[in-house]
Amino acid sequence: MLTTLTTERLLLRPLQKGDAEMLWPYVSDPEISKDMSWLPHQDIFETQAFIDNALLNMGNGKCIIWCIFFQEKFCGIFSLIGILKSKNERNISP
Repeated sequence: MLTTLTTERLLLRPLQKGDAEMLWPYVSDPEISKDMSWLPHQDIFETQAFIDNALLNMGNGKCIIWCIFFQEKFCGIFSLIGILKSKNERNISP
């Protein structure tokens, strides 16, 4: 389970099932997607499918996606995609 991180002005929280309406204006904007590996979403159902797939991959440990809020206003997402775990992986405890 991913942790929510909070500072005085910034909040990072895991992507959630209900985030489609919040993401839609950004993922449908051709100016934003031109520098990304994906094309602009054509409808909000495509955005929901992206979220559903991302949540599945997050649950399988294959990616991590946080929503970024600055002064309580959504401003983007941050993701680590294609996480591979080694069979020699070691857990480090504090």
